[in-house]
Amino acid sequence: MINEFREKYGARILCSSAPHIGISASEIRKRLKQGLSVRYMVPRAVYEYIEKNNLYRGV
Repeated sequence: MINEFREKYGARILCSSAPHIGISASEIRKRLKQGLSVRYMVPRAVYEYIEKNNLYRGV
């Protein structure tokens, strides 16, 4: 599949191995609703967007 993308789209794809971290979107929303931080569970840009837009907070 990777070679297909390289050939078809001229994509530069680099593969690396990393541990799988089982974090679900449901867990993120649950933590936010409970007032808990998700700062190190999501990329910085996602965290900042959630904070800026006050998403998933229990009202």
